Amino acid sequence: MLVSSDTPALAAHGLFKSYSSGDSRMDILKGIDLTARCGELTLLMGPSGSGKSTLMAVLAGLSRPDRGRVDILGQPTGCLGDDELTAIRLRHCGFIFQSPNLFGALDALDQVRLVLQMTGTPAAEIEARARRALTEVGLADRAHLKPAALSGGEKQRVAIARALVKRPTLLFADEPTSALDRYNGDMVTLILRRIAHLHRAAVLCVTHDSRLIAHADRVVTIEDGRILSDERTGCAPSPDRVSDNAAP
Repeated sequence: MLVSSDTPALAAHGLFKSYSSGDSRMDILKGIDLTARCGELTLLMGPSGSGKSTLMAVLAGLSRPDRGRVDILGQPTGCLGDDELTAIRLRHCGFIFQSPNLFGALDALDQVRLVLQMTGTPAAEIEARARRALTEVGLADRAHLKPAALSGGEKQRVAIARALVKRPTLLFADEPTSALDRYNGDMVTLILRRIAHLHRAAVLCVTHDSRLIAHADRVVTIEDGRILSDERTGCAPSPDRVSDNAAP
């Protein structure tokens, strides 16, 4: 999908979302406007229950807003069917969650290969691209290991390689460091920043983790379903890659 350099990777206008339980109704999003551009790491922060995870789901097309509009790469998603939305996510979006959700029977290399097979990547390219993605997250020497032999930080980096190998234009990360110790959390943070800056992806990250702020380009604070603040930060350049021995 070709998009003008002036077009945001993602744009949301007037998003409202509520959930009903019995006779009660809870308003989660209350008129959110947000854009995300390629080459930036944007944090979505706020207290539990503020609506940030719901916002992420709506932006990614995993949930439909009650009102409002979301454009992904200039394409309005409201008129698309579920199959068309799935195709856009598969082709243009990467996802990272708190849990790596790896397949226990597959080694790290096969976890990444599988994504390329699902997206129809030519067979001749799959091996090299999968190994390059693992190298970029510092796991070149761990490619042969299954999840049971990897640390928590290494598992999360496999999940990041799995998202990165698609060369996504949009990368959605939901609490990617919350289950990690300080060392591995810092490592994942640096990788996310590099994906934005070197791969020119628009990275949107829901987090409570204040460690990410120093590496973000932008921090959007959400409270009670509304954007409370939207601030730019000044950050140092990212390293080109992560060392294979960067984390235990």
